[in-house]
Amino acid sequence: MATWIDGIRIIKGELMEYTQLRNESYGVSLKIFRDLHSFIEKLEENVVYGITQNLETNQYIMVIPDEFNSKRSDLNGKCISCKQCNTSPAWCQSCDPWRTTQEWTSENEIIDNFIKELQFKATGYEKVIEWISFDRLTNLQKIREDNSEITFMATWTDGIRIIKGELMEYTQSRIESYGVNFKIFRGFQTCNLFIEKLENYMQLKENVVYGITQNPETNQYIVVIPDEFNSRRSYLNGKCNSCKQYNTSPAWCQSCDPWRTTQEWTSKNENIDNFIKELQFKATGYEKVIEWIPFNNLINLQEIEESELGFVLATWDKGIREIKGESVKYIQSRTMSSVDLIELNYSILEFLENDYRIHGITQNSETGQYMLVIDFCNYKRKFVNGICEYCKRYNTNPVWCQICDPPKVDQKLSGNKNLDNCIKEFQLKATAFENIIEWIPYNRLSNIKEINRGGFGIVYSSTWLDGKRTVEGDDSLGYVRHRKKPCEVALKTLSGSQINSEFLNEVS
Repeated sequence: MATWIDGIRIIKGELMEYTQLRNESYGVSLKIFRDLHSFIEKLEENVVYGITQNLETNQYIMVIPDEFNSKRSDLNGKCISCKQCNTSPAWCQSCDPWRTTQEWTSENEIIDNFIKELQFKATGYEKVIEWISFDRLTNLQKIREDNSEITFMATWTDGIRIIKGELMEYTQSRIESYGVNFKIFRGFQTCNLFIEKLENYMQLKENVVYGITQNPETNQYIVVIPDEFNSRRSYLNGKCNSCKQYNTSPAWCQSCDPWRTTQEWTSKNENIDNFIKELQFKATGYEKVIEWIPFNNLINLQEIEESELGFVLATWDKGIREIKGESVKYIQSRTMSSVDLIELNYSILEFLENDYRIHGITQNSETGQYMLVIDFCNYKRKFVNGICEYCKRYNTNPVWCQICDPPKVDQKLSGNKNLDNCIKEFQLKATAFENIIEWIPYNRLSNIKEINRGGFGIVYSSTWLDGKRTVEGDDSLGYVRHRKKPCEVALKTLSGSQINSEFLNEVS
């Protein structure tokens, strides 16, 4: 590239008043041809401003248009080298690519040529792919490994390229000590294979590449890429102790913490280990980690015999995961808590993940049965509902724990097995203290009066001496169970019915 002082010829003016002028100090390109024949051929194929000759070499040179002229804008600022307007903010497509190829080497000609080819194609300062010395990467932390690649997190001391400033005053800059990821491609470590793999990787537009480096100890070529979780990092979540970057959620770094959760434990069953680790790598928060729980960490086991799903209530002495503290100062913590155990069935796992909190998986050391450790009603438990006196967790409704209370309803019996079973089934499904259906002895009803009669049966009014179940109180003062005594109710008989399927169907 060069600046032609006299400039290209232009016509200015309008009809009947045109004038010949020059656009002085105009950017042009120069082409040198090695033989006269090629030179003459190219004259016919290109727009040509003129011909010149280098006085030192005597080479004839073709003066042609600047190929990037249409991209130049004064809004992008001016190139410090050619003094022409830049082709993008703080970037001259004619001058800057060449500069990026200078004063560095990977010490491998094939890799150098590959990177330089990419650099010459770069259309913006931030898009340059560069050779990164391995010693400029610090705080290396393995975050993922599989059969095809190993992914690490690191801090790039020099940092990524950015453009600062505003219109006409853009500058090239860097965000130093920037968190990045890098990938090692397994089985692609010869130069040609690595380049082939990287070219395929870069075919996808979303696969951004900052540069290439090489581990001097292993000689492995490595591609440096963006931190995949950078958009989720916030100073409000605190800083990761490993990579020193901001956490992706309170006291949790999505790059570093999932890997740590997979270490230093085993169920002694490879399939179970792999299943749990797969879930751990997907965990997006400290409280969401599913872990292997040794059965001897579960104490005070109590089978809830009436439960439809066969729950076992237990206390987890290591405790459930919790985040404590406040913005910027969050910490990972544990709290001893009651948990529910249920036989492991992979087919219900997705259902449970949607509605209930899964703490982990354990194995009954006596029976060998694998079990889920969960809080079956976690999403219903709230502070304002009070604390269950049995499991010590927040209730699922005011003064009602969906796990503990249904089996403990004070059960009066009718003396009829089918009816008692029907009532018990209703009680186990009750979601609140007020919703319990119970057996009411007839002598607890007074002032019985017929108020309607029809083909469907007879309806009576009555006073229920014990009264209906209610919950009194509010969120600020708390709640208590209560009976509204006495209470006016209606009685209904079914025409000709006894305790049979017809009666039970009507009740249900």
